[in-house]
Amino acid sequence: MKKLPFNPLQFLMALGAGGIAVIPFAFMNYSVEHPKGLIALKHIFPLLSGPSAFLYYILMIIMIVFGIVHVVLMVNFFIQYINRKKTTQAQDYANDPLKNAGMTTPILATAMTFNLFIWVIRFFIPILYENLQLLMRPALVLWIILRIVMMRQTLGLVKKSFATSFDMEKITFSWLLIPFTIGMVTVVGTGIAALAKDTMIANTAAFLSLISLGYGLFLFVTKTITLFQKHFSDTNGLPAKQTMPSVLSVIPGVTLYSISIFRLLHYYGAQTGQHVEVLTFFVIMGAFTFQTWYLLFGATILKDYITKDFWKKEYYVTMRGLICPLVWYAVLWSFAYNVFFHNPIIYAIVLWATAFAIIFFVIISKKLYNCNRSNSSISCE
Repeated sequence: MKKLPFNPLQFLMALGAGGIAVIPFAFMNYSVEHPKGLIALKHIFPLLSGPSAFLYYILMIIMIVFGIVHVVLMVNFFIQYINRKKTTQAQDYANDPLKNAGMTTPILATAMTFNLFIWVIRFFIPILYENLQLLMRPALVLWIILRIVMMRQTLGLVKKSFATSFDMEKITFSWLLIPFTIGMVTVVGTGIAALAKDTMIANTAAFLSLISLGYGLFLFVTKTITLFQKHFSDTNGLPAKQTMPSVLSVIPGVTLYSISIFRLLHYYGAQTGQHVEVLTFFVIMGAFTFQTWYLLFGATILKDYITKDFWKKEYYVTMRGLICPLVWYAVLWSFAYNVFFHNPIIYAIVLWATAFAIIFFVIISKKLYNCNRSNSSISCE
């Protein structure tokens, strides 16, 4: 079999699989009537004999299949990552400020595993969803360890960007992977803060999350502005097709930071008794409005790429960047349904985004499989 070059961006496929598994949970959690707290399998049972039973069976199958795919890919990619981490190629990758943001993707995908456990796996296992609060303390400890690793690595990469000279004209939207990773780790922490009934656990998670939130938001805003300034000063027109999918990478960041703020507001309301519904409305609906505009903008930019280049017999790792924006757009729509839009249109949009994310995932996986078979007619990067 052909051994593709070292590239930690492979973890984006595991991230995408985990995200696809999470969409049905978010959809059901915010659209199905159930007692206060996270939805569980027992709350879906009454719907499995009704007219929409087929839909809920499909959603649960998606959760199971892509949850398993996520775990399998994580194990496979970590084995590859560990085996290649000390190679010269890997060291060159880590020392290149134009590429090394990709070094954060193992942490990014691991944070998705946290979400998968709390949302998807817990959904199906009675002993977990009946004893959710017992999970909060070990979850906090594991999350703090992940956060320490994340802070150490991202601060090192940011320092390297400051200390190493590089051509700013060559930066791409993959530069947003660092704030994307910070946002993913932060959203796990804010989830613990919002869910935990133990005040010490909730306060600890909220405090640490608030620090990460400020750090990540600063990088997200400054890097996004820099990327757009660079592009508007560029005379080469649209990005090269190998970096084209990353144009949509703004969407996951907006979703993660808006959900983090939403959860911190929920935590604040629970701890103080203050009413924060108005603030949560503006946070989610503001992010939802921006994302809808940006997705339309991105779809316009990517139109020729999707209709022509994407279907060619070639594979490059950045293609995976098409999956996560659809995942996080669908998740934010579910939140929008919860705080404002109780409308069947949202059902259709979430299901549409899920279907396209799965289609892209299958097509890209097939391209990767063909590359691993060493088919010389296929370009692989």
